[in-house]
Amino acid sequence: MAVPLKPPRSPALDAPWMRDLAVLVAGLGLGVAVGLRLERPATAPAPERREPIAAISRLAPAPAPSSAPTGGAEDARPGDERRRADLAAAIEVNEGEVRALARALADPTAYRHVRAVLADVEAFEEAQRRREELYRRLGEPPPPAPALPPGLRERARQLGAERGAALTVVVDAAPEQVEVLIASPEGATSAGPARPGVVLGNDGPLRTVTYRTRVDGFERTVSIVEDPQGGRDRLRVTFAPTGGPPAFVRSTRLLGAPGKAWQDLIAHLWARGSVPFHALEALASGGEAALPSRRGGWIDWVRRHIDLPPNPELNEPAGPPPPLPADNPLLLVGDTQPVLLERPDLALDPEQEQPPLLSPARGPLVLLAGNGVGIYDGGWRWLVFDAARGRAVEHLPGAGPGGAHLRWEFYPDAARTRLGRGPEQARALCQLAQERTRQALGVLLLRREVAALEREMDARVGGLYTADGLAALRLHEALVDRRKRLQALSHLLLDAEAAALSDRTLEEGKRRGVARLVALIEAMIQAGRQGPVEYLLRDDRVKAVLFQAPQAYRLRLCQSYRERFGRWRGGPFAAFGGEPPRWYEVE
Repeated sequence: MAVPLKPPRSPALDAPWMRDLAVLVAGLGLGVAVGLRLERPATAPAPERREPIAAISRLAPAPAPSSAPTGGAEDARPGDERRRADLAAAIEVNEGEVRALARALADPTAYRHVRAVLADVEAFEEAQRRREELYRRLGEPPPPAPALPPGLRERARQLGAERGAALTVVVDAAPEQVEVLIASPEGATSAGPARPGVVLGNDGPLRTVTYRTRVDGFERTVSIVEDPQGGRDRLRVTFAPTGGPPAFVRSTRLLGAPGKAWQDLIAHLWARGSVPFHALEALASGGEAALPSRRGGWIDWVRRHIDLPPNPELNEPAGPPPPLPADNPLLLVGDTQPVLLERPDLALDPEQEQPPLLSPARGPLVLLAGNGVGIYDGGWRWLVFDAARGRAVEHLPGAGPGGAHLRWEFYPDAARTRLGRGPEQARALCQLAQERTRQALGVLLLRREVAALEREMDARVGGLYTADGLAALRLHEALVDRRKRLQALSHLLLDAEAAALSDRTLEEGKRRGVARLVALIEAMIQAGRQGPVEYLLRDDRVKAVLFQAPQAYRLRLCQSYRERFGRWRGGPFAAFGGEPPRWYEVE
């Protein structure tokens, strides 16, 4: 049998370069196939939607039921059976939407805006209408639908037109003497309906509450703004004479999470359609606000003394403050002597809530800064004069709700501020407040100095040298000077009883000083120190003191001098010189 011969193989196919070329072509083909596989489009994730609950909970509607056949396997299904299946799918989608809206509207206070509640109520009613229509087409009675909170639909219909920048709610149960005025929303971009009531901010990133009242000739504006960064709502209460500029402002932070005040008032709105006046007053007063007691009472006294506007929330009367007590002119809590620290180089920031200095280890401490007065007495309290805005700002740490920072703003004279003299007035009031602080502190310091000088003068009695007599004279003059200054400050700051006591203390101090000086000279006479005695008795300052004192002191010195040095009569050569006798040598 003949075997067929194979065709001869080309030597080029067995070459190494040919094998390498085949491997390269196979690799290129594999890479192209993988690239085509990766180019298949992927489904992108749905973007996050920040819409009302109605838009979030509304599912895609089911396809409209159709009775026309579509061909294929469905041609065998009857038209009625397919129609009922489409209606059942649409009803299932509608039921999910209704349940989602009902769950969201069960707590309308959880919404950040009233407009979102109104939109969800409208969406709920529209879903209810579609539900009834679907069941009607199905030929079956609809089961009971989820119910909304009582009165929510009625409130939504009443507020249907409130789609502007603010929502004005009626205030009820207000006292007869209180008149609720028209308020403008805080930070709103457009004006809402102009009618009396409380205005709830209905747009913007922050929720606000604003209302105005008038009572006893004062208009009060209360503004609450949500502060997510601070973690609390910011409260600002402004008092102004009727038709005039602001005179007093209180600022603090309320208890609770940001937006809690807005949610509390919205709860009243959805429950009764209005806001009770006592709920607004609870927010305006700060809830658990603890107004300062006697701690730092000097700041209250000095701002009334320099004629800043009275604090209407403390029922402070207009006019000067009452006199200071003689035993505690700085109105301190304890009996510890205060320390004065003057820092004219320190400029306090009116908006800064941090204390001007670190709390001292021992108090109390009185601080006189370049533009303010502060006192630490168990806690800081300071008054800053803002020359740029013509106001005085008082800071009270820990006196607000829940230990929050409390700030009072006083506007002394709006007319001067309008004329451009506000900075001059602020600087003048600051200097007056600092001077009164120094004077009140001077009452305590002068008393300490008088006691120390009296002890030192008592120690000088019994000295036998001229220096002892001159030192006693210097101490006597210093004592008289201190007592005169204390008398002047007592008449300026203290009550009438303390002023009369300072007058008596001055006269008694003069007599005690003269008695000590006379006792010192008598001790020198008894010791035979004629030179120092005659030097002191001839000194003009000693003579002025002795001749202003009662005559009995001079008679005592003359008698003691004659008894001790009488036989010399001023020296053996006095008669030959023709020198007249001295006043202490005459009988």
